Amino acid sequence: MKTLRVATFNIRHGLGVDGRLSLDRTARVILATGAPVVAVQEIDRFWTRSGLIDQAQVLGTLTGMHVSFHPTFSRGDSEYGIALLSKSRLETHFVRLPR
Repeated sequence: MKTLRVATFNIRHGLGVDGRLSLDRTARVILATGAPVVAVQEIDRFWTRSGLIDQAQVLGTLTGMHVSFHPTFSRGDSEYGIALLSKSRLETHFVRLPR
């Protein structure tokens, strides 16, 4: 039987318990898991509080992983949501579930 290690990480838009925003630190934690697939929650795209950056793309660059982002909330050009990081190429399909 093959094993797949998957990690999940609520990054609180990169805010650490010390109150500092650091995607470098977040990326180091992700890489330290050794997981080839990491699900990330509470990730920002273009929010003032996180420096108006696309955090999913930044984490993809810092970890060398492929990334897929899906917003769960939007306000103007700013989005907040979930992302999947993978060492392998991703093909994703999103299905909106009924409320």
